[in-house]
Amino acid sequence: MKSKLSLILILLLTCLTISCATSNIAIKSGYDFTQVKKVAVLAFNPSPDNPNSGVMVADIFAKNLLRTGYDVVERNDLAKVLAEQKLDTVGAISNDQLRTIGKVSGVDAIITGSVPVYTPARKEVVLVNETSFNTNTTYNTVKRPKPNKSEGQTNQEYYNETQKTVTRTFNEQDTPVTHIIDAEIGITAKMIDVKTGEVIWIASDTYEGTNIQTAAEYLVSSLVDTLEKKIKQPTK
Repeated sequence: MKSKLSLILILLLTCLTISCATSNIAIKSGYDFTQVKKVAVLAFNPSPDNPNSGVMVADIFAKNLLRTGYDVVERNDLAKVLAEQKLDTVGAISNDQLRTIGKVSGVDAIITGSVPVYTPARKEVVLVNETSFNTNTTYNTVKRPKPNKSEGQTNQEYYNETQKTVTRTFNEQDTPVTHIIDAEIGITAKMIDVKTGEVIWIASDTYEGTNIQTAAEYLVSSLVDTLEKKIKQPTK
């Protein structure tokens, strides 16, 4: 019984801890991404569950874009320039704003997006029904009459006989078992040409990891790799 319970728990925990990511990516057909050399990463629209999630994701994007060879405008410096130009990048950005951003910062494209899913790792307690049994063995001494050796014998003789009694009791109880639910993050990102205002790359994905930082790092790295492997190839 215990071995079966252990197997069930192992299978349950395996299902809960397997991480997965399924990306949806689209690029503008025929666009020459080799002309995108310098980019700016705006703070992403944060998750309602964490107001700092948008800044965290934007910083991870900037780091990974640098890794793949892009020139990245430092986000705080860009924010100062935008403030001087009285540009608000929260919400939809107009084509005029994009052209201004490109002009004052010298970038070819901006990356922005949102964090629709932000669920930190958490503990969860489930009740597992366990059945156990106990075996109890008792021994009792019973006096038994001895058979008479002859018909004339008047004194009855006795002997002691040991009786064995085995009783088995079954018990059922719910045992609390604690396991960790992986963190999950979902990101939607897009690259916009500052001259035309066209979305030239868009991707959305979710990922689960042991903690929210690990999940975000892996997910952003995976998304940016599409720029390195697919988008930054010269058009034929």
